[in-house]
Amino acid sequence: MFFGGGGFPFDGFEEEGGFPGGGRGGRGPPKEVENKKMYEILNVTKDATMDEIKKSYRKLAIKHHPDKGGDPEKFKEMTRAYDILYDKDKRDIYDKHGMDGIEKGAGGGGDMSDIFSMFTGGGHPGAQKKKARVKPIARKIDCTLADIYNGKTIDLDLDR
Repeated sequence: MFFGGGGFPFDGFEEEGGFPGGGRGGRGPPKEVENKKMYEILNVTKDATMDEIKKSYRKLAIKHHPDKGGDPEKFKEMTRAYDILYDKDKRDIYDKHGMDGIEKGAGGGGDMSDIFSMFTGGGHPGAQKKKARVKPIARKIDCTLADIYNGKTIDLDLDR
C-alpha cells in the first residue's frame, strides 16, 4: 500500500540474515530456560495440581523441618519452591522464564502505578490517599482475674 510493491519493505530480510545477531531484532535464537528444578525439589510433575503441590510440600516439610533435625537450607529451598509453584502468577512466570523471570520480575505482573511513580517521583493525581491514623484511646477498666479468664465483655460509649 505505502511501498509500491504492496508489502513491507523488509519482508524476508530476517531470513537472509540481515538482522545482527541472527533471528529477529538482534535477540538471537530463544534461550533454553531451566524451569524444572522447583518441580524436582517438591517431587511433583510440571502438570501437578495445586493440591498435589501442597500435599507434597507438607510431606517434605514434616520430613525436613529444622526443628525435626532437617537441613535449614533444604527447608528454605523447599519453601521457596512452594511459594513459586503454589502462586498461579509466579508459576506461569517460572514456567516461561525460569528463575531469571522470578528474580527479575518478568511477566509484567507489577502494578502500573508503581512504574508511573518511578518516573514522576511520587503518586499520580487521583490516587487514593492513606487514611490518617487515629490516636489510640486508652481507658482504665476495673476487672478481676476471674473476669479476664471467663471472657467478660464491657460496652464502652466512645465519641470520635
